[in-house]
Amino acid sequence: MKNRYFIGIASTFHEPAVAIVNQDGEVLFAQATERHTQYKRAMNCNPDTSSWAKYLLQTYCPDPDEVIIATTWNRQFLQRMNWKSILGIFGIEHFLLKKFLRTVPSNISPIYQSTWVQKGLLSSNNHAGTGFVKTLNELYPKAKIKFRRYDHHLTHAALACYGSPYEEGTCAIIDGSGEKGSYTYYSYENNTISRLKEQRGVASLGYFYIMLTLLCGFDPDKGEQWKVMGLAPYGKRNDRAYFLLKSLYNLDSKGFRMNVMKWPALLKELFTFSRKENESPLSVADLAYTGQIVFSEWIDLLLKDAHKRGNSDNLIYSGGCALNSAYNGLIIERTPLPIVICSFSARR
Repeated sequence: MKNRYFIGIASTFHEPAVAIVNQDGEVLFAQATERHTQYKRAMNCNPDTSSWAKYLLQTYCPDPDEVIIATTWNRQFLQRMNWKSILGIFGIEHFLLKKFLRTVPSNISPIYQSTWVQKGLLSSNNHAGTGFVKTLNELYPKAKIKFRRYDHHLTHAALACYGSPYEEGTCAIIDGSGEKGSYTYYSYENNTISRLKEQRGVASLGYFYIMLTLLCGFDPDKGEQWKVMGLAPYGKRNDRAYFLLKSLYNLDSKGFRMNVMKWPALLKELFTFSRKENESPLSVADLAYTGQIVFSEWIDLLLKDAHKRGNSDNLIYSGGCALNSAYNGLIIERTPLPIVICSFSARR
């Protein structure tokens, strides 16, 4: 093939991006959509509008014979979400959730967040690549176009493993969500990434942190999770809030799970700790501090679980939740976890 190009599209509804690689593996272009739109996080933006796709193709993909367009989120997941949308299940889930929680705002529930994240993912992926296809048909009608879709957590793992200093390791992807659950463990050996365990269900430390952000009076859609991290050092541990936050989930031989039947009562009491209108952020500093402790403890337990199931003492750690822990960007020795931790974290 004379001129083959690979176009990768980050097709989650937040932080969309485009990368272009030639047939020799050389990265020709890579940029987040927020850079050229000047819209922070570029939430729900199409990363390949026709005008932008035209510029990129003319500049970086001259006279292509074949273009392979790759996106994250696998086909089976998107088909399942399409059926949920067609059958109106998203609306039914929201209705049932409001009845389930009653006196608590439904948006602080991780189940609510999961429902609308899935809907956002569906919308973003149904449009991903259309700008490139339209423009290719107009500029280079003879070029062959192929589509590839990859599991979301596998794309995290590929960046982390191939970018790590290790030749083998155990890779833990702890994220807001994936096709089936919020975290996946992989074995990395001989340049090959193999899945060890994939969590199933809506239990998610990413959604936990969204809930914590909302309780602290910040907006997770604007990416204000960092404000919780910045506020935490000004607080101290609140034992009751710690108990409530820690009781939301359970980790056992079946994995990380929600204590669903306890959620209404737990959320109702947690809401009493939330920041009220016109209150200073410092009024919830104790909640931020306590939430950060709980988050870090769950991360520790999941990393130990990954190490136990893995094939190596080299732990490669990534995913959206890699941002909010003590491991972010560090290579450290940490006891009692007898492993080297290397973090390559994606932006939330």
